[in-house]
Amino acid sequence: MVSFDVQSLFTCLQVQDCIEIVRRRLVENDMPEEYAIILKHCLTTGYLLWNHKYYIQVDGVAMGSPVSPIVADIYMEDFEVRALKTAPISPRFYKRYVDDTFTILPTDSTCIFLEHLNSINNNIQFTMELEANNTLAFLDVLIIRNPDHSLSHSVYRKSTHTNRYLNGASHHHPRQLSAVGLSLFQRARGSVTRNTWTQSYSTSSRYCVTTTSEHRVSVTDPGERRQPQLSASLPYYHMSKESLTRLATS
Repeated sequence: MVSFDVQSLFTCLQVQDCIEIVRRRLVENDMPEEYAIILKHCLTTGYLLWNHKYYIQVDGVAMGSPVSPIVADIYMEDFEVRALKTAPISPRFYKRYVDDTFTILPTDSTCIFLEHLNSINNNIQFTMELEANNTLAFLDVLIIRNPDHSLSHSVYRKSTHTNRYLNGASHHHPRQLSAVGLSLFQRARGSVTRNTWTQSYSTSSRYCVTTTSEHRVSVTDPGERRQPQLSASLPYYHMSKESLTRLATS
């Protein structure tokens, strides 16, 4: 198992290449080419102010722009099609999410494949991460190679992870406290396999036990119609706001 990652994808994209790829895709899918003109306007009219001087961004797409992730994904899709067609060796498995790829290759072919990827475009350069101890981190998932060569996966946490969350006894609204535990459960449910669920669920279950024992969250029917009421916003303080809320609604 090996992961290939593009270095600084957004700032290394060549704008004209991106526009031409989008224009070609529009033609192939019988869509108006005017969209490419609008895209060119979005990508070539960006500017920045530094030291009291204005600068135009010549290449690269702006991070934070709504159109940038779409353009980057379209470019990388075109890039990987060309890369896989001309590769000296075909990966056994290849999946990509934006600029991160999870690939299964023979160990002696990883460097050859990396050199091939870096030879296609001088601006798009990849780094490589090999599996260690039969595990490889890909996005927020830890992929595990089992002794029978099957794959399982679990939640990945960096070595700097402190396992610290909102204190269950802190002065936060109960819905905020419950949302922390719920998000942990949802992440574990979508990221683990049967043989790794115990360890992944331990963190979320410990948090939920400490919070739900003191707080309860009421669920309202979304179809229920409420009469217009006057409302007041108060800073949350443990127990006091619940008492005031009960008095106001009684």
